[in-house]
Amino acid sequence: WIAEEPNRAKTTWTSDHTKPLRWAADGRSYSPSGLARHIFREATGEDRNFQGTVWWVDDQGRNIAQLAAGIQSGVKALYEEYWSNFLQQMAVRVPDLATRKPPPENWMAFAGPIPGARLAFAFPKDSGLRVEIYIDTGDQAENEKIFDGFHAERQTFEEKLGEQLGWQRLDTKRACRIYLACEGTISNRDQWNTYIDWMLTNGLKLQDAFTP
Repeated sequence: WIAEEPNRAKTTWTSDHTKPLRWAADGRSYSPSGLARHIFREATGEDRNFQGTVWWVDDQGRNIAQLAAGIQSGVKALYEEYWSNFLQQMAVRVPDLATRKPPPENWMAFAGPIPGARLAFAFPKDSGLRVEIYIDTGDQAENEKIFDGFHAERQTFEEKLGEQLGWQRLDTKRACRIYLACEGTISNRDQWNTYIDWMLTNGLKLQDAFTP
């Protein structure tokens, strides 16, 4: 069946979160399990369920689950290295905040300007850099009350900072956030010092602006 059409054996991984595999035989996108099931049905005429993450392998025999685990491990090491550099530079500006271990995650947070809020630094999953006041007292109604109070003074805060803020009430979630953002990606090592300087400069500005 494959010998008749060699493209039936080829797939390409894409950035689509729900259907990341593009099958060379028809150019369409599938989930790993969906494509495995589709190919089996096309080749045999029978229907069967598959765990696609272990069914698909690369030239070295590694399945998708194994490849993803390796990538995730590498990304965590990258974040840990970035935050280590971040904390070293923070120690120069704000020594009291920098005494902690760098996390292997895409964010880290510190005590915020008011009780129930944190000053957070992050690489959001949809790309970019962000510094934010993350409001989470543990109670959604209280979070929204604090957020609404700040939002009522939006013009005052933005004039004080000299920049337009992002305001996310996040009505479907418990927490709220107020943030500044810019472009960037953790994989761009050459720009790490620039990112760190931007995060620290703007994070401290946010902290000062929202401190009563």
